Amino acid sequence: SLSSKSKGILQLKNLSIEYEVIPQVSPPELIDTIPNNHYSFREDSEKGVGLIDLYEFFDDDEGKANITFSILENHTDILAFINSSTHSIDFISAENYFGTSNFHVRATDKDGLYTDSNIFNVMVTPTNDPPFLTTFETMDLAHERDTFELEIYEGMTSCFNFSVWDIDRDLPY
Repeated sequence: SLSSKSKGILQLKNLSIEYEVIPQVSPPELIDTIPNNHYSFREDSEKGVGLIDLYEFFDDDEGKANITFSILENHTDILAFINSSTHSIDFISAENYFGTSNFHVRATDKDGLYTDSNIFNVMVTPTNDPPFLTTFETMDLAHERDTFELEIYEGMTSCFNFSVWDIDRDLPY
């Protein structure tokens, strides 16, 4: 502070001020919530690859390329993987699974600061799989190396029991 006991003009010569700029470091920013009930892919397909581009939802004061992503919650029926080259989330589902699971993502910058996304869900929609025979009881089958054939000719009658399974459970009973 400068002060004077008398009135007048204070003149400063060769004034030198030193200062240090301390950069403000902030975590990545969630610029938009990840929509809930918006993302889906079909059962038994590869359509869950690249489903969500995380650059659409996160930013960082030092650029998006400084962000790494991680999945905070994973499930056994729908698995999520971060594809770092495309900055997106790839999803795969268990075979013949359909349903919904919740996820959320963490964005971490090079300083170790992070921001978590909102919780969002991803749905696997069903595909109508064809039914298949599961068991045969007492039949005369011609077989050669684990391949079985059943030949039925016109006019031939044959009785046998079998079971049919439909993974989608949409056969009439």
